[in-house]
Amino acid sequence: MTTLSIRLSEPKDIPSIMEIIQQPKVALMEQGIPQWQNGYPNETDFQKDINNQTNYSLLVGDEIIATATLLEVPEPTYERIYDGAWQPSTHYATIHRLALKNSAKGQGYAEKRLYNF
Repeated sequence: MTTLSIRLSEPKDIPSIMEIIQQPKVALMEQGIPQWQNGYPNETDFQKDINNQTNYSLLVGDEIIATATLLEVPEPTYERIYDGAWQPSTHYATIHRLALKNSAKGQGYAEKRLYNF
């Protein structure tokens, strides 16, 4: 059985992360969705995330199959909510720059439990 693990990303992971990130960028562009176009996110964004220890890699064995940045700081986007209400607690987290390698899609990785809370 292949081991599934999650860990903080390291500088050496940036080429793999950028390869993964490129896949949804292309998919979004092909669908006419402007998100993640015009150079965002880029290596500098991920280097900053790694330096801040906020970027994580999901691995199957030694292969990185997904990346995500978990921020535990206030999200400026949530300062103004339209047609609804935001009831932030004193502490919350947001997930940014989440991407899964195309070859890993449909494999059920989002359903796997890595930890029991």
